[in-house]
Amino acid sequence: MTKKNTIIQKPSSFYEYLGYTYVAYANMCVRRLIKSDRSSISLTRLLEELIQDPKQISRTYYRTLYINVPELADGDFDRFCDKPGEPYISSTLVKKDFEVLTNNAKNLEVYADKVIAHIDKTPPQQIPTFNDLNVFIADLEVMIKKYVLMLTGVGMLSLMPVYQYDWQEIFDTQWRV
Repeated sequence: MTKKNTIIQKPSSFYEYLGYTYVAYANMCVRRLIKSDRSSISLTRLLEELIQDPKQISRTYYRTLYINVPELADGDFDRFCDKPGEPYISSTLVKKDFEVLTNNAKNLEVYADKVIAHIDKTPPQQIPTFNDLNVFIADLEVMIKKYVLMLTGVGMLSLMPVYQYDWQEIFDTQWRV
């Protein structure tokens, strides 16, 4: 909206607030997704469990998810294997996803821990950028779609919400009179 409207293209505490709010919320979400202690429910914990025991997801189980289109099950399951036809998912492929996820999140998590969740005596050595966050989110979307397909047999084109109403309508009315 601000790019299309030159009238509102000026420094604003409101824009600063929105930026800080987005950074704080998004970084805390990253932190929650990658927390891997035993008491946490997170994506990294799921990946760690699948790395340790890939036999939790078998081709036999996966075929049961494709009641209406059984001919598609094996081809989809092969995406999760080192070689076509293997009976279980590949821990090597899951480990690669785990490494991408944790590497992309490292600076984001440190920032969330030292700046957002707590005020740490030692500041983070590297401040993450919006691009770091965007890269994490893009890779996360790919992984979530992959693991939803692996666990449920349901394919997703995107994680972007499809609004059933015009959420931008509130900006069509003058806010301050």
